[in-house]
Amino acid sequence: MRNDLLEFSALKEYIKPFVSSEIGLSALSGLSPSDSWEDARYRLALLQEMIELMNSGNSPAIAAISDIRPLLSVIEGSA
Repeated sequence: MRNDLLEFSALKEYIKPFVSSEIGLSALSGLSPSDSWEDARYRLALLQEMIELMNSGNSPAIAAISDIRPLLSVIEGSA
């Protein structure tokens, strides 16, 4: 990772204990700082949407999900 000026790796380590699935851990390990302002704005909009949802009192029940990546590879192979 680029010099890690934002201590992005430390942030990922902080989040890691809250991740409850192998897919989540894989997604977390693949995260990196945005390369463009457009991408950063998009990610911020997603975060704001999730915060609004959590604050609305109608929080989604987020449970561990099965790893469907093997199924996706079957689907991709049939295209």
